[in-house]
Order: sequence, then C-alpha cells, then structure tokens
Amino acid sequence: MTGYEELAVLTARFPELLIVRRFDCLTNRMILALQSELLYLEKEFKIYMDDAETSTDLAGMSASWGKTREAFENGTGELQKEKFEEVQDKLRVYRKCKMARGRTYAKSCIRRNSSEVQQGSTAQRAD
Repeated sequence: MTGYEELAVLTARFPELLIVRRFDCLTNRMILALQSELLYLEKEFKIYMDDAETSTDLAGMSASWGKTREAFENGTGELQKEKFEEVQDKLRVYRKCKMARGRTYAKSCIRRNSSEVQQGSTAQRAD
C-alpha cells in the first residue's frame, strides 16, 4: 500500500490525523459568480414574463400560478418555462453552495469560540 490508499487506511484508523482543505476562497468565488449569474437570469426571466403579459395566450402568467402552469403544459409558454427551469436549477446550486459555506463558516466559528472559551478559562485559573 502506498499513497492515497495508505493515507486513507491510516486516517480511517486515526481520524484525528486527517487534515483536509475547505477551499473557502474558491467556494466564496463560486458563490459570488452564481450570484452574478442569478442576477442576470432574474432580469431575463422578468423580460420573458413581461413579454408574456402582452400576449393574449399568456396574459396573467405573472399573477397566477394556474395560468403559468397551464401555459407551461400546453406549450404556449415554452420560452418562459425554459427560463423558469434554468433559474430554478441555478438557484438549487446556489443554495447548496451557500449552505455548505454556511456550515463550514459555522463550524469554524464554533471551533474558534470554543477555543477562546477554553483559553479564557485557563487564563482565569492562572489568576
């Protein structure tokens, strides 16, 4: 056994030895890029929905989920449906990244706060 396999066996046996990178900077960069993309998609989606309001077949989509679903199902709102699904998919990815980043941040705050508490109690005992 060598390389990753040996390291995996060792860290499985002694999990406290495992050190992994969190890629905080890269994660933040991806979240920011997704935010920018979502802003763009939001504007596009609004344009598609505004255009739908001027069409007799699609009027009322922005005010009623029933009209929206009907237009999606009968194919008259195909462009709007495609944009809706694109935004929905991108939001899912964004939320996952954001949640993962939040958990990582929360864990680091908890670790930092608990170590500060431990240091404080040690300092109090020394007094």
